[in-house]
Parts: sequence; structure tokens; C-alpha cells
Amino acid sequence: MSSAQTQAILEQAKSLQKDNKHQEAFNILNEAYEKNPNDIDIINEVCMSYFTAADSTDDDDKKQAILDKGLDVAKKAKGAHPNHYAPYKWIAVFISASLEFAAIKDKINATHEIKENAEKSAQLNPNEPIVQHLLGRICFTFAKMGWIEKKAASVLFATPPETSIDETLKYFLASDSIKPTIRNSIFIGEVYEFLKKPQDAKKWYQKAADQPYNGPMETKMHKQAVLKVGGEDYI
Repeated sequence: MSSAQTQAILEQAKSLQKDNKHQEAFNILNEAYEKNPNDIDIINEVCMSYFTAADSTDDDDKKQAILDKGLDVAKKAKGAHPNHYAPYKWIAVFISASLEFAAIKDKINATHEIKENAEKSAQLNPNEPIVQHLLGRICFTFAKMGWIEKKAASVLFATPPETSIDETLKYFLASDSIKPTIRNSIFIGEVYEFLKKPQDAKKWYQKAADQPYNGPMETKMHKQAVLKVGGEDYI
């Protein structure tokens, strides 16, 4: 497939996504991927489609099945494109998403693989907002743990990574400086809420609520941001 053909497919898929026709966009991208499994631009967009589909369902089993398929695509791409940031990014994203409701033991055990891939992706492309956001989420998960929780976890499971709220904010703000998103703005608001800084939290929840949104995933996050802005703690 020529670069012009690839570009035409990507533009067609993006047009469908803007019209909330995500399944149609996925079908087009997946068909192109099956014909050209080593095209990194197609791979990147197929992985994004898998992630969007997983993030848009409330069925945990269906979500996990979608994430597993996306992870398989990303791992195969890593072998074919070891010097491209995208495979490392998506490996980290899919593993992290799979651990959303996991026990702390599983999160700790998987953190090193997530962080290793995310940092490799950031090294290859420092201007990738999703990776900066993911590194912030990794930090936030463990920065919120109390000393007793960390001590117990290190005895029972494995030593949690050393992180801080300052490091968490650094990554989230870096992601925002590259490309603001509803999701990232909400997380920054949650960091300030954790720090008991309600006015700063409200500012970021408002920024999230003011951003354009498209599709079921972003619609859900928009509603979450609006509720956060209107919550009694922020009036």
C-alpha cells in the first residue's frame, strides 16, 4: 500500500470518528491492518480504535477481550518496529487499562513493565501526550498510597515504585502542554483535590468541562467533569 493510500484510509477513518461512526472507522482500519500488518501508521490508529472501543463499554469481560486484542497487535508491532514509539506506547496503555479494577498486588507486579514501555516511548517521542499522561497515572496510583499501605505491599507483594505528587503533576502538566484532553484535565483536578486545593481542582474540572467532546467515552468524561464542577465541594 502506498503512503497516499494509507493517508486516504486514515483520513476516511478520522472523518467517520468525528461523525461518531466508530465501529465503521474501526472496520476500515482493521481491514487495512490485515492487508498491511507492518504499516506503523495503520497500527497506531488500529490500536487507538481498540482502546476507544474498550473504554466505551461497561462490560468488563468485553473490555478485557478488546484490550487483549489490542495488546497483541502492539506486541507484534514492537517486534517489527523496535525503534518506533507507538508500539511501546500502546503496550503500556493496554496493560494499564487492563489493571483498572485490579488488586494492588497485580498493579504493583505490572507497574515495571508499564513504566518501562512508557518511558521507552517517551524517549523515542517526548511529545506524545498519551505517554506523559500514562506516566502521571502510574505515579498518582502509588503516590496516593499511605506509608502503611506501601510497607504492607512491599512485604506481601513487591516494592511499589517511589513516586510523588510533584512527579505526578509534572507528567500530567507536560501532557496538557502538548495536547489538552478532557481525561488529563480531570486527573489534574483529582490531584489538586487530593492535595485539598479545591479552587485549583475546580479550575481543571472546568477546563475539562469546557473542552469539545466526541463519542461515548468523551461524553462520559464530559459529564463527570460537569458534575465535579457543580459538586457541593466546589460551589
